Amino acid sequence: MTRLLPPTPGLRRISLLPPSLRLRRVKLPLPLLLPLLLPLPLPLLLPLLLPLLPLLLNAQTPYPAVPDARLYAVFDSVYLEKVRHDNPTLLLRWNYYLDNAFIISYFPDEKGSVGQYPLVEIPDLKRLNILALEKDQPLTRDWQKPVFYHIEGTNKVLMYFSGKDFNRKFRDWLARKER
Repeated sequence: MTRLLPPTPGLRRISLLPPSLRLRRVKLPLPLLLPLLLPLPLPLLLPLLLPLLPLLLNAQTPYPAVPDARLYAVFDSVYLEKVRHDNPTLLLRWNYYLDNAFIISYFPDEKGSVGQYPLVEIPDLKRLNILALEKDQPLTRDWQKPVFYHIEGTNKVLMYFSGKDFNRKFRDWLARKER
């Protein structure tokens, strides 16, 4: 009976297959395949194209997704490795989120009291891990509008961008990276 061992963090997987038989992530020449598949009726075409969908989605990421070190404080390394292989776009989104989902700024006196916002405790503003902060404290975001938090002991605010604005910025960033 063969027993599989759990993956060990930090070790690479070794394939026993020769290089010619290993699967590689490549951009599929779909424009070349389409003329061959078009004469087929739709009920026959769908079962042929559906298995290719995950390959097409992964082919959209032209550069390798590497987890930011701050993600290891929130997620298990085995899980991050699985996401890296199965859903690299999600990993890119988390990496982008760590630095671009929020800003920290001074709250101007003419806007009122900074105390009107909920308190958030941030021990070190220079080494902020927003995902770890969200895990430890009850922070929320809004899809339509920015959300503000008063940073305890300062006259600064943590401002989350709206979900809609964050998604737009992330899509723009991805489009710039693909060029």
